[in-house]
Amino acid sequence: MTAGSTSMTTPKDEITRWAGWPLRQRPALGILILGMLLLAAYALWEESPWLAPLVVLVPVLINGRYFFPTRFEATPQALTATHATFAPRSIRWDAVERIVSDRPGVWMVVPAKTHRFAKARIMPVYEDIATPRVASILANYWEPRS
Repeated sequence: MTAGSTSMTTPKDEITRWAGWPLRQRPALGILILGMLLLAAYALWEESPWLAPLVVLVPVLINGRYFFPTRFEATPQALTATHATFAPRSIRWDAVERIVSDRPGVWMVVPAKTHRFAKARIMPVYEDIATPRVASILANYWEPRS
């Protein structure tokens, strides 16, 4: 985790960076999923060798947030997520309706519903298991509306 501050509380004018990687937090599940994908690819290899790599690559790339690390950056203006398999996503703090703890180590940053596809803009934020402090970072930058 890279951060400008080493304390648990972060001044609001500071940029805080960290990386989260769900596969590192749940390696057994990741190995099971990859094993199933490789078995499916092996089974398809005789039928069509060009389809077998697609059976593995497409699900891995679509679910890249799980299989590859995501880098997060919290600034006073917005929260940004950068990842190898999708374009950087950013959500302004004033557009955040609520932050929900989905499961241990994962928070869902939910934007205010401004249009019918707003739910697609929900940003999962993953904890860095080496130094868990995402809850305090999110609480420092975002204040619930009354």
